[in-house]
Amino acid sequence: MESTPPIASTPKFAFGINGNMRNCIFFLDDQRVIYPCGHNVIILTIGDDKTQEYIPCIEGSEGITAMALSYNKAYLAVCERSEKALCSIYSFDNKKRRKIICSDNLNDREFISVAFSHQNEKNHLVTLTGGQDGMVILWQWKKSKCIAYQKVGISEGQTLYDVSFSIQDFNSLIVTGNGVYKYFKLKDNGLRPEHSGLNQKREYHFSNHFTCHTWLPDGKAIVCTDQGELLLLESTGELKMFLSCSPGDGFYIESITTYSKGFMIAGDTGQIMVYEKTDEPKKPFAYVATWPNEDPKKEKKYSELLLSIMASRIKCIALSSNDDTLVFSTENNQLMKVNVNLEKSSESSIKYEYLIYPFHSKAITGLDVCIKKHLVATCSADKTVRIWNYGGQTPKLEICETFQEEANSVAFHPSGYHIVVGFTDKIRMMNVFSEKKLSTFKEILIKSCREIQFSNGGHLFACTNSDIIQVYNFYTGENLPTMIFHEHESKVRCISWAEDDSYFASAGWDGKIYVWNIKSNTKPEYSFESKGTNFTSVAKMPHHNTLYAVSSDRMIRELSYKVKEDKNDASVAAHISTDKKETEFPIEAREVLRFDANPTKFSQVVLLNGGRGMIVGTADESRPGMIMIFRPDMERACDIQAHSQPVERLKLSFDNQTLFSAGQDGTFFIFNLEDPLFKSQKEPPQIQPSEEILCEKAELRELLQAIEHLKRENDSLTQLKETEKKRIEAVNNEQIEKLKEDRDKAKEAAKAKQKQLVDEIAELEARYKDQIEKKNLSNQDELERREKDFQEKKQQDMLRYKELEQKMKEEEEKIEAQINRLHLEHEEALEKLKLDNEKEIRKMKDRAAELMEQKMSMEKENKTTRDELENMYWEEIDEMKEKNKNELYKQTKLGLDAKSELTTISAKCTEAKTDKEGKEQEIKENEEKLNNEIQNQRALKSEIENQINEIAERKRTIADKETRIFQLKKKTQELEKFKFVLDYKIKELKRDINPKEAEINKLNEQTTKMDQELKHFTRVNENLALIVDDLRMRQEGLQKEVEGQNKKIESQQKYVKKFNDDLFDCVNNLSNKKALKKDIINLHKKYILEEASSSKGSKMEGEADIQKKYAAKRKYLEKSVNYLRIMIAKDSSNHKQEYTRYMKENVTLLQEINDLRKEVKTLEATFKSQKKRQKDTMGSRFSARDEIGGSQHGNMDPETVKELNMQDNILQNLTRELAEIKEDNDNLQTRARSSRGARNLAPIPRPEDNKEEDPVINESEKRLDDFRDEEEAQR
Repeated sequence: MESTPPIASTPKFAFGINGNMRNCIFFLDDQRVIYPCGHNVIILTIGDDKTQEYIPCIEGSEGITAMALSYNKAYLAVCERSEKALCSIYSFDNKKRRKIICSDNLNDREFISVAFSHQNEKNHLVTLTGGQDGMVILWQWKKSKCIAYQKVGISEGQTLYDVSFSIQDFNSLIVTGNGVYKYFKLKDNGLRPEHSGLNQKREYHFSNHFTCHTWLPDGKAIVCTDQGELLLLESTGELKMFLSCSPGDGFYIESITTYSKGFMIAGDTGQIMVYEKTDEPKKPFAYVATWPNEDPKKEKKYSELLLSIMASRIKCIALSSNDDTLVFSTENNQLMKVNVNLEKSSESSIKYEYLIYPFHSKAITGLDVCIKKHLVATCSADKTVRIWNYGGQTPKLEICETFQEEANSVAFHPSGYHIVVGFTDKIRMMNVFSEKKLSTFKEILIKSCREIQFSNGGHLFACTNSDIIQVYNFYTGENLPTMIFHEHESKVRCISWAEDDSYFASAGWDGKIYVWNIKSNTKPEYSFESKGTNFTSVAKMPHHNTLYAVSSDRMIRELSYKVKEDKNDASVAAHISTDKKETEFPIEAREVLRFDANPTKFSQVVLLNGGRGMIVGTADESRPGMIMIFRPDMERACDIQAHSQPVERLKLSFDNQTLFSAGQDGTFFIFNLEDPLFKSQKEPPQIQPSEEILCEKAELRELLQAIEHLKRENDSLTQLKETEKKRIEAVNNEQIEKLKEDRDKAKEAAKAKQKQLVDEIAELEARYKDQIEKKNLSNQDELERREKDFQEKKQQDMLRYKELEQKMKEEEEKIEAQINRLHLEHEEALEKLKLDNEKEIRKMKDRAAELMEQKMSMEKENKTTRDELENMYWEEIDEMKEKNKNELYKQTKLGLDAKSELTTISAKCTEAKTDKEGKEQEIKENEEKLNNEIQNQRALKSEIENQINEIAERKRTIADKETRIFQLKKKTQELEKFKFVLDYKIKELKRDINPKEAEINKLNEQTTKMDQELKHFTRVNENLALIVDDLRMRQEGLQKEVEGQNKKIESQQKYVKKFNDDLFDCVNNLSNKKALKKDIINLHKKYILEEASSSKGSKMEGEADIQKKYAAKRKYLEKSVNYLRIMIAKDSSNHKQEYTRYMKENVTLLQEINDLRKEVKTLEATFKSQKKRQKDTMGSRFSARDEIGGSQHGNMDPETVKELNMQDNILQNLTRELAEIKEDNDNLQTRARSSRGARNLAPIPRPEDNKEEDPVINESEKRLDDFRDEEEAQR
């Protein structure tokens, strides 16, 4: 059978917060807020599109108790209630759990407060337990190690609230609570209480119920009380003063936080008070403002919001890092936001608003989802009914209506236009209007209706009235007598309709499940009973006669019922009759499956369409509400951590893609379900979402009027836009005309420039035409010569290759002959060893058989004699046995006592050692830290000095480089003049280089092939050597084994001889019975008792011998493996080194050749440029120089003389550089020949090998000589 793909779930959005928690809201950054929701930690992005990230808590724990964010906002600590108190550390780098801190020595089940150290948050963490002991524990959380702990010591009536580290001294802690104030300091690896209370001075009288505290940036602390008193403490924990600006008047301060200029407090009646720091020593803080302010516009919604907030207490406040957003939570599970401006904090513009939407403040009692729209309805004990839209990326709250009574249940009409709500005194049928309001159009007097369900068609709805079920026609509001079903004996808990609405199933607290047919009569057609069970939910599988039910006995039951066919009429409808006598219906039913989920208790069950799976919600009172998804075979597919209290309601959308869950903690979760089977189906959904809305006639009239008004406005706007469009088009046309004129002018200028460039190109082509032809001819000759040289070189290489191939074949034949010879020698040696071993084994077997026969005969004789002696001395033996038993018992008792004493002493020693090691380790760590800090200071000083020197040097280099840049700019201007000639020369040289590079690549390939063959032969030789070593070691092992067997035989012979001698001594004393008895007892002790002990020893020795053999064999194999590894590593390293060396040498040679070519090119270019400049400068004065001659050189123009001297210097430098280049070229070519000769490589063809000179150098020398002749003639 193919396994069904699993169903995955991802949270889409969660509405709610754990309002009973303190210090549970944090800003991760200016746009992300962290808070607890159910059994999860939520990271909310507070932008326009609100998104949530989820961190689920540990499965099996009993809820979140405390939270803390590290100072640099990198880690989050979450404490949970469990059998042993737990604290999980999460990292925001990957949103994963880093550590779980738990101590087995603690008796407490929860941590009520947790805090990170400000200075060492990556290591130190403090937790506070809330039991009778009240223990402060300091952790090194990365190692899950407890550094120190101390009992707070609380008495009856006292409770603990908070613990925190000092900002300046992370060794100092403060613990506050009702009647508790403790200041601890870490000393000598232990927490020592410095102050156990605040000493009240004469002028100060304050409450000792300390509700919260915080640390100020200067190291001081502020402690708050339940009577609105603010106490300022020194950094040492001592009371400094009572702040006169305290609110007082019994204002219960629940939370406090700091900001850049002071601090804020919050507490009773939803009020937040702001305090700012002053320069006055007697009044260090001044009261600034109280929020919320009264709304000047007096909006109804805002006044209702203020009333709901002021009726509860603020539990926690958090301020963003830029001090512009304040978020707080209230006791009635609301999450609020205040946009503040602390520069103008007293302004009336500061208002409270919901961070997301208003949440349910009490348990959610009803939940239902619409079929044709993306709407879901919830109702709660907080007297509200809410309609949520889950269609977009972020679900929205569409309607929130508050009533005078509590709502117990709700049902959504499939169309999405109506809902039915069950209140404590009546049932109300309401319309859902587009104006985001609910309007009641009919009321039914049924009290405390806990369950309402619409039929799939929407024309009927069933509601419960204690133990009665009444079915109403929704459109007429009628409840016929045939539609009242009363068979349950206790309250009905749930109702589930069939697909065709012909029948429905009900389950109640009386332990009964009924199936009712609404067309036949008011009697149930199927019933199932389980005494002593309270059924909490029932669901029918679509298109199957199967029910699933969950109950208080922690069971999931699968119930099946089958309709029998009537012989007279095949249709089921024939059995339906209104006659009261005909009340039975031929249905067979049975309990197919019972799944025991102990210790989990279930409250809700829903089924996926097509029987793809089942979803249930848990209802354990002491554990968080969890959602479990089961496969059809009742195997758990996945678990979803949801609520902090039991799951109250579960619903599934019609398309199986969205799951809704409501809990008793007031939280509402929406999950996306990913069903692979559903995605693979290509058929479109049967029901498309409806976009129609329900509105009143007056609203429709106003809407039509607004449409007409907007149409008129639209017409006027279109006319204005058309006129504006025409004006813009006219302006654009004028600009287009201007641009066209500019384009025509630019086009003509470009044509003239193009013509000028074409003429210049033609002149240049005519000027250099002869040179190009000459160069082509010389290149053709050079190409033919190179081709000839290449062919000759190729023939030489072919001959050399054939010689090497012949040598390689000869070497292969030699190696094969040597291998065959070694194989024959190895086989002969093996056969010889086998024959010798077989002979030795035969001898040993024969000898062993003889010894066994002797042993058997001796054992028989010994047994007979032993039986005779035992019969004779049986009573004496029994007495001796009893004595031995008593002595053995005494010895064992003494041994156990000694062992227990030893364990206690060893435990004490280990504890002392661990304490000593821990202290030594701490001393070493402190010394290392001190040394590191000293070294860091020295390094920083040296770095500062180096930086100063480097700055001065860089200033000098910048000045030098600026001068150099100026010189280079001049040089670049000169070099740009010769660009055209150089480009042409580069193209020619590129054509010459390509064939040479191809030849070099071929030679490199040949060398690599030969290297590979050489390495192959060396590996073969090394493998043969390893085989020979292996055979030699095996031979040595066999020889050692033969020697060991011989030694064993000798020892057995000695043992038999010794036994014969002792037995002979006993035979000599046959006449003397006492001597015989004594000899036999000695013989028994020597060979029976000692043999028993020695047999154990021999077994141990035998096992030891076997282990030694195995160890020797293993050692041999390990040595051979290590040797092979070493050889392989050596070969690979040698191969790598050789290969890298060859590549580096080839690269360097190619680079040097390319550098030489580039230098030759630059020399040619300089020669040409000098020639051209000589012609340009000397052309106008050539005739005058002929007449004046060399004698009149002093009468020349001084600029001309200077230029001539400069050219002479350039000529001398060029000749010197040319000679150096020639020398370097010769050296490199000799080095290349020597390196290739060492590796038997073919050398790179040189002009000297063919007794010809390099044409480039030859041409440059020729041009240099011509230039000199011309210079001399001109002079």
